[in-house]
Amino acid sequence: AEIETDIPVIDLANSEVWNGVSENPDHVNKPSDLVYCIYTSGTTGKPKGVLIEQHGIAAMNQYLLNLYRVNSDDHVLQFTNYIFDVSVWEITISLLNGAALVLIKKSIITDTELFDKFVKENNISITLLPPQYYLQTNISGLKVLTTGGSASNPKIVEKSKNNLRYINAYGPTENTVLATHWEYIEDREIWNIPIGRPIENTKIYILNGMQLCGVGIPGELCITGAGVARGYLNLPELTAEKFIDNPFGEGKLYRSGDLARWLPDGNIEYLGRIDEQVKIRGFRIELGEIESSIRKIEGIKDCAVIARADANGEKAIYAYYVSDQEISISEIRDKLAKTLPDYMIPAYMAQIEKIPVTRNGKLDKRALPEIEGKSEREYIAPRTQEEEAVCAAFAEILNIEKIGIKDSFFELGGHSLRATRLINQIEEKTGTRLELREVFSHPTPEGLAACLTGEETYIPIPQAEQRSSYPMSSTQKRTYLVTQMDQAGLSYNMPAALKLSGNLDMKKLRSSFQALINRHEGLRTSFGMEEGELVQRIAETVKGEIEYEEQYGADEETVKARFADFVRPFDLSTAPLMRIKVVKTAEEEQYVFFDMHHIISDGMSMNIVIEEFSKLYNGESLKELRVQYKDYSEWMRTRDLSQQAEYWKEQFAEEAPVLDMPTDYPRPQVQSYRGSSESFRLTEEETKELEALCKRTGATEYMVFLSALMITLS
Repeated sequence: AEIETDIPVIDLANSEVWNGVSENPDHVNKPSDLVYCIYTSGTTGKPKGVLIEQHGIAAMNQYLLNLYRVNSDDHVLQFTNYIFDVSVWEITISLLNGAALVLIKKSIITDTELFDKFVKENNISITLLPPQYYLQTNISGLKVLTTGGSASNPKIVEKSKNNLRYINAYGPTENTVLATHWEYIEDREIWNIPIGRPIENTKIYILNGMQLCGVGIPGELCITGAGVARGYLNLPELTAEKFIDNPFGEGKLYRSGDLARWLPDGNIEYLGRIDEQVKIRGFRIELGEIESSIRKIEGIKDCAVIARADANGEKAIYAYYVSDQEISISEIRDKLAKTLPDYMIPAYMAQIEKIPVTRNGKLDKRALPEIEGKSEREYIAPRTQEEEAVCAAFAEILNIEKIGIKDSFFELGGHSLRATRLINQIEEKTGTRLELREVFSHPTPEGLAACLTGEETYIPIPQAEQRSSYPMSSTQKRTYLVTQMDQAGLSYNMPAALKLSGNLDMKKLRSSFQALINRHEGLRTSFGMEEGELVQRIAETVKGEIEYEEQYGADEETVKARFADFVRPFDLSTAPLMRIKVVKTAEEEQYVFFDMHHIISDGMSMNIVIEEFSKLYNGESLKELRVQYKDYSEWMRTRDLSQQAEYWKEQFAEEAPVLDMPTDYPRPQVQSYRGSSESFRLTEEETKELEALCKRTGATEYMVFLSALMITLS
């Protein structure tokens, strides 16, 4: 019987079907046919299916064959899970070119020693690895190493040079795996690895709007060519927005949302994401996705989601919603948690009467109210005496009025120095001693209160007996001796400058300085030798002097020059080891210069001095000091530090190696500070990324900077 259908029919009654035919089968596939649909990693919280056509694979394979010179002897590692598009690269470069594709278990990838052994035993010659993973391995025998997926590292060049070919590749999922590549060829020093030049059958445009950017000018990286995807599955509006008609030629142009710029040598430098998405805690987030999820909640009539800096200066997600009924923040949080990852749930939420708009109907962000309480953790009041004491200590150290038992010390602006003060406060309030590490392990009042045993182990520092002099502390001794070796040096000066507007009362300023000296023994302390011993002497009275100078109309450079003249060496035998100078530049404008010697101060002390100075000037009273520095230094002399001494002797049993840096001039026998200081500022985006890294890793900013310095020096 005849079957009416457009589908090809195989008629088994026809002997040619099973006897075989000599003619080639008809071509049923076209270059524009779909070869796969693969989902992006979903930085928006909602992955999108990307549709790739056959010609993308064909074009990429030709490029891979030419660049990698693949043959039947090659063994390609399938390192990547098949749900990511790099797996397409691995399958294409191997199976379409007669090479072997070697599969690997996840358990082997997670153990770099097993991974090194696997690569050697299976004769892996070609692989694509994340940069940081490769640096953890000791693999050998590769013909070509490719890195991709994240920013590369110059250390890879050092590790791979003279051993194998190294290629760094870049490409979004919306293009057939790769769009650009860079290969290390020349034997030269590499400071920054670019993403290279367009691969074959691909063109790259760096655009500002629809205008081409010149060399060195940042813009959006846009891709055209055979590898560009058909679009997103069932998302016609997003497809039309991201895949536009190519204004410079045929086909479509994909707008990647990545920021990049051309380098003078024709390579491309990747600069991160364009801020159409915001970055919170290190994650890129599309605010529209959050709005969409909130609108789906029953009872919500309208909403607006924005990103703005909170009271701690950290970028956070704020959500405002409108409803005819009272909907609790907890209810919204619970419902969002079912569809959104944790990092996309707004930290601050509030119900308002209506969403404010501008005259042209757009959201008026400036009219959205501030939200005081952070909704990431709703306020839970302390339930026990211990929790009350810890919350009070948090409030005092962080200068925040209302602290709940679920609030994190570090998320509210705490750091390691403040953590030390926090322990002191808790010990004073509860009589129980805590270890510093417990603040990092249990950063909430609830967690720290649970660490309080109830046994009173805290013993306050006793007040030292009154004497004409006291031995220096170990820290003071070191500072004193180093200062004596370089008496003209400024290494231990701690200068600061404040610009003040309005009328400054010099009489009040001088009396405030004198009150500060009278209050702090450290400002009345001088240093010297007595019978061969290094001692600190505390004078009963010391007169404080404030320099004054008028420089009306002085520009910024003149003020900087006056500040440079102000900072000069201290005579440690004469107190106070703190100077103040006022430079008046206009009727209601002046600069106040401070300079203190490190032997009586540190960064925390400087903040205390400036804060108390300000309070005294404004007529505020200060809490009486129970202990002074000499009480601490005398108490330290009574403590048994033998265990600590043994630890450090063991650490320094071998002589510390000399840091052999490639300097312009030979290292002098005597330490010198001749040279220059190079300063730079982190951008707002870099600062936020740093804060996010600290939160993710539980580290402080100081730890991150010190680690970066150590890596640089190594």
